[in-house]
Amino acid sequence: DQDWKETADQYFIFNTLIANESKIRLRDNSQYDEITGNLGKIKEFQLNIILEYWQQQQVRSALRFEERTGININALYNKSRNSRFQKRNSLRKIIAADHEVFTDHFPVMLVNPVVCSSLFEMREGLFDLVIFDEASKLRVEDIYAAKLRGKYRIVSGDENQMPTSNYFAASQLVIESDSMSEDEEEIEITTDPGNLADSESLLEFAIRRGYNEAFLDIHYRSKHPDLIDFSNAAFYNSRLNPMPPVKNYKALRYFNVCGIYNQAEGINKQEAEKVIGLISELINPEKGDDNPSIGVATFNILQRNYILDMINYAANSDSSFAQKVSILMNKPSEPFFVKNLENIQGDERDVIIISTTFGKRADG
Repeated sequence: DQDWKETADQYFIFNTLIANESKIRLRDNSQYDEITGNLGKIKEFQLNIILEYWQQQQVRSALRFEERTGININALYNKSRNSRFQKRNSLRKIIAADHEVFTDHFPVMLVNPVVCSSLFEMREGLFDLVIFDEASKLRVEDIYAAKLRGKYRIVSGDENQMPTSNYFAASQLVIESDSMSEDEEEIEITTDPGNLADSESLLEFAIRRGYNEAFLDIHYRSKHPDLIDFSNAAFYNSRLNPMPPVKNYKALRYFNVCGIYNQAEGINKQEAEKVIGLISELINPEKGDDNPSIGVATFNILQRNYILDMINYAANSDSSFAQKVSILMNKPSEPFFVKNLENIQGDERDVIIISTTFGKRADG
């Protein structure tokens, strides 16, 4: 109706203003208040339309299935009153019975590529849209079957994100030179840069394949611009616009402990000791739930294990420190962790302590 059209027009204007904030200025605050006040109406309208459409699809789909098969939809989905006396249908059997019925009831599926291949038939364009998240950590050979099942594909990822380590996979490709002839020893294995199958990740595959690219312009995860400034300049050509600081404070602290890297054990004891000291300094039992959440990042797994051992030792020998560790571990949504670099992607805490681990050896 006319009211909805006016609201939709205002929503479009609002988005245009946000997108061009530096170029366009509102006449006065009343216009801004009027537009933002109508956003709630639009969201409610959208929700009602979506729910009505979804419910109609379910009814039509169920009736169509029952007319075609003569089977009650409740029996297929184990909803019959006497279903407890019958063998329950597996999810795979339910989907195989009628894929359209299933997706009309459950239009969004959240699965990994292996489950996708297990549950859904191998048919191109089975889904309208397939979305792959964290694509820099996905291998092409693992997801290609899932990719074919979508009419359209969205690949989401960051080529500057650290990829999954191939260290252990590479260590298996060792050939004993003693078992090779002189001619064989001169063979060099190369890869064709034009071969898409050589892509190290799905993200690289999509970029080389010529997918249309769209970039995020707003960096919203860091609570202070200083936390993203270096990465923004070094990896994103200063393209990202960070959010303003939540409060004015010093976001980065640097401690040069002049630690010695023990190459034989792969650890840095002085840095580990400093980590323990920082944890003790940051946590005050009197603050209770107001204490910050903490995460520790190390540059290898050996340092991670050593820090965990030191935390356990300190907690067993000092009841005060044990209380502080308990407070950290019992944070409802952000419990304390110690992780090596490969496993920390995406974790967020109030304070991240980074032990760079590597450095000068005892001989300088």
